[in-house]
Amino acid sequence: MFAAIMADKSAQIRLQTVLSALGTTANAFGLQHGLNIQTLYNIAKGRRKPGFDILQAICKAEPRISAEYLLRGEGSPLRHPEIINPTFTADQLRSLQADIDALIAQRLAALLA
Repeated sequence: MFAAIMADKSAQIRLQTVLSALGTTANAFGLQHGLNIQTLYNIAKGRRKPGFDILQAICKAEPRISAEYLLRGEGSPLRHPEIINPTFTADQLRSLQADIDALIAQRLAALLA
């Protein structure tokens, strides 16, 4: 049954839709999550049919992706589209930490002056 589901071009379209919803490409997604870039690219271009292992790896790499949508085309491509990408959140936290450190240093200097 699974092979029959994956035998048509809809798997390709669903992967493209998921990547688009995430605002990324197959190459960028593969690089960001340590997945085989060529495999993702070939699936997205319809040159290769995705196997269960790669679909599972895609869903595991990005928790916002709906496995229901990717496997069967049911529901929304993203489970929780309002959640910010964890990579961007980490960058934002680093920036915020740097701003806080600078503010503390300024206040401490003012108190000691």
